[in-house]
Amino acid sequence: MSREQEGLLANLSAAVVNRRRPNPIKDYMRRHGCGYPEALEVLAAQLGPPTARDIRRALQTLGRAGAPVDLLEALEAWSDGQMQQAA
Repeated sequence: MSREQEGLLANLSAAVVNRRRPNPIKDYMRRHGCGYPEALEVLAAQLGPPTARDIRRALQTLGRAGAPVDLLEALEAWSDGQMQQAA
């Protein structure tokens, strides 16, 4: 295989890998020429508020990642208040 063919194969492989992992935030930023905070806010608004399950899973993930206990407790108390307001 020539170097040119190897280069083409590497570029094709990179393109295939990038297609397998869609990144809606980066896509939105590119299409609308905005920054990360703006794109995240717009996409979050389209999704709507998180469910109790979403919050539970996020807290579990933070716990597994080693987040400080006081931070987890504060987030849990905040999320409980948010869910009560939504009800």
